[in-house]
Amino acid sequence: MMKRTMGGVLAAAMMMMSAIPAVGAVDVSHLNNTGSSSLSQAASDTLPPLSVAPVAALATVVSYENGDLTVKTADGDELVLHTENAIVMDTQTAAAADLSALKAGESVYVYHDEAVTMSLPAQTTAYAVLTNLTDKHAPASLLTAEAVQKNDDGSITVTCEGGSLNLTIAKDASVQPFMTRNIVTVDDIHVGTRFLAWFDVAAESYPAQAAADRVVIPGQEDSRFLVFKQDGSELTEGRVADGVAMVPVRKVAETLGYKVSWDGKTNTVILKKGETPINIQLGKDRYHAGNDRTGGVSLGAASYEVDGTSWVPAELFQLAGETLSFANGSLVLGTMVQPTV
Repeated sequence: MMKRTMGGVLAAAMMMMSAIPAVGAVDVSHLNNTGSSSLSQAASDTLPPLSVAPVAALATVVSYENGDLTVKTADGDELVLHTENAIVMDTQTAAAADLSALKAGESVYVYHDEAVTMSLPAQTTAYAVLTNLTDKHAPASLLTAEAVQKNDDGSITVTCEGGSLNLTIAKDASVQPFMTRNIVTVDDIHVGTRFLAWFDVAAESYPAQAAADRVVIPGQEDSRFLVFKQDGSELTEGRVADGVAMVPVRKVAETLGYKVSWDGKTNTVILKKGETPINIQLGKDRYHAGNDRTGGVSLGAASYEVDGTSWVPAELFQLAGETLSFANGSLVLGTMVQPTV
């Protein structure tokens, strides 16, 4: 895709989304506690933080007891999955499922932690267990939104899998939360959102192209991730809030060549690079290009300030025409070799 000027891209996005109402001030007290969650649902049934890359595996049930699901993997080894906080979902209906109802020999599709003990049998943490598999369709894929493009027909195209997959989700696709009554749509998928999507065929290209007709957005605990400069050096730390990747605005903006200023009268951070300023009014999920501060674009999370640091969705910089990408759970400013942590 050709890179357009910063002001043009952001201004166009804001014009398209100006009808969305602004969000009020956000409670950020939870962000001082790494282990807490800002989501309305409980700490259970949540996806892992961005720094964790779950391993996907087709397995056969051996037994289930006291929260531990023992399965046999494709290589014939037994693996004990600790499922206390795992998402357990019927892959055909997207409804919550009951592990105790599984029978020995039944097939499941699991997403688990990469770290596995050296014990016999090996043990690890399960993040999702998908039941009621079918031979007709592939089980849901656990993906992370690395970039989100809004299309003219109301659909979105989400870049995933380290840039190797472009997944288009139709405007009228089935998009639902998991075990909450929240109303979600394709517009609730932002950079940093982890979600489950169903699709069978990916076109043989690079990146691969696929279309999903059903998506589930579970809760995601607040988590931290590293932000790297294009040269591979570590810049700062980011945070996920309500499924949206947030970054400290001054450090990221100045690294990308913006001049950062503060308007105390309107509680606004102003970014300037070229002729069109970007205005960020703290406490609002509303981001403005140019001097007109009406309307604006919603990015799924309000900007906020904690201990003198202002935070904004990383997606703001993508809309402004900058290149940001995820690599191994880290956010990279520009294109670079995989970061070494």
